[in-house]
Parts: sequence; structure tokens; C-alpha cells
Amino acid sequence: MLINLFQIAFLHTYIISPTTWIHRIPYHKRISFIFIFLHLLPYLNYEHLLIITIFYVIMANCIKIATQYTENKCYIFFISLIACLGTNITKVKNQFFYKDLISLLINIDMPHFIIQNLNKHLYLRIIIKSSYILILPKFIVRAILIIILYSILIKLLLLTTLYEEIVLYYLIQYMNYQNNISKEINLILVLGYQFIITFINKIHIAITAIRLRNINNMFYLKQYFLYYYAIKNILIFIEEDIYRVTSILYIREIQCTNITIVDVNY
Repeated sequence: MLINLFQIAFLHTYIISPTTWIHRIPYHKRISFIFIFLHLLPYLNYEHLLIITIFYVIMANCIKIATQYTENKCYIFFISLIACLGTNITKVKNQFFYKDLISLLINIDMPHFIIQNLNKHLYLRIIIKSSYILILPKFIVRAILIIILYSILIKLLLLTTLYEEIVLYYLIQYMNYQNNISKEINLILVLGYQFIITFINKIHIAITAIRLRNINNMFYLKQYFLYYYAIKNILIFIEEDIYRVTSILYIREIQCTNITIVDVNY
């Protein structure tokens, strides 16, 4: 029942959206670009997130979905982002406020009867339109921008792509690569674990040899040569081990396609 409701909701979102230039882009490119971008968003800084948000608000406004909504909400949001970017580009003398805090200019329109009651009972003088500067930590604004961009990108994907295309795209990719990827991972893990164990043993032997020679009583020059030969010996071992493993793989023609790992139950 719940799956059917999701199916109807996704299909309705796609049907009500008008055909735009985004629909002409192949669906697999749209899906790949949006999902890669979703993975990269948390690693962008505040300024880049703000610029990207402005760009996507312009794109959403160009699609002309729900004209009345875009004329009011998106336009106000777009102007607020530009004002936010402008106020933060301006340097403040106090470097703490400039680096870690963000000032936002907020215009608040209050109904007339609320203003009358506040002025009457609290003896305040409040005008109908008031402007306030809200100072927030940068990480809060950054988190809000990430949430806004996630919502815009997912909404944009659902407006321009059928959910069946999204599911089939990843299902086909998974079916094509699951066998090769699993075999590659298994082969890399087997070789990697064996190399790490041998490498740790080699380092342990080198440290033990240095301690047995009582390095604290040696001159600085002898200590330098001892560390030099220990590191050189480890690097030579790494080179020889890589050559040995690659030679075995090449001679025995071991590849990810012909490797078979058997589970042994004790």
C-alpha cells in the first residue's frame, strides 16, 4: 500500500512538470550528475554552497513551475541570498565575527492588529515593516544551505525523470558490475591483508634490531646511518614483495574474472 502511494506521488510529480531543456538531457546523465553532486555537497565550503544555491534558484525559476509561487517565494529567497552574500563579502574589523559568524538582513512584516496590541500593552513603538540583523554561526547557515540544495536537487530529479528510470538505471549498473566488483574487492583484500601483516612484521624486526643495539649510547652519526639502513631495507622489501606478487599473478594468469574463493567451514 505504501509503495503504491509513493509510486502515485512520484508519477504525479513528473506529470505536472512542463517539458523543459532538462528533459532533453539523457536520463542516465541527469541521474549520475545529480547523485555525484549530492555526494560532494557536504565537502563544499559556505561561499560555494551559497553561489550554487543561487544558481539552482535561478534554474528553478526558469523552469516556470507554479508561476505564482516562483514569483513570490523564489524571488524573495533569491534576493535574500544575494544580500547575504554581499554582507559577508564585506570585511568586518572584528575578525572573529567575519570568520565564524554570518549576518543576515531580515525584513519582517507584522499585521497591523498585532502591532497595535504590542504598542498598547507593552508600551512598545513598533512599525509595520521592521528590519533586523540576525547573526548566526556559519555552520548553521551551511547546514541550512545543504538541506536546501538537497531538496532542490531531489525535486529537480523527480520533476524531470521517471522513478522507474532511476531504479532501472542503478539496477542495470549493479547487475553489470556486481560480480566483477566483488571479485576485485576480494582479491585486493586478500593481497592487502597479506602485505600488511608482512610489512608490520618487517617494521617490528627493524625496531627490535635498533633497540638491541642500544642506540641511546651511540653517536648521532651512527644513529643516522642505522635509521637510514633500516628504512632502506624496508623500502627494498616493499619493492621486492610487489615484484614477487605481480610476477605470481602474471605467471599463473590470475585475474578477477577467473578467481574463485571457496568458503571453508570448520
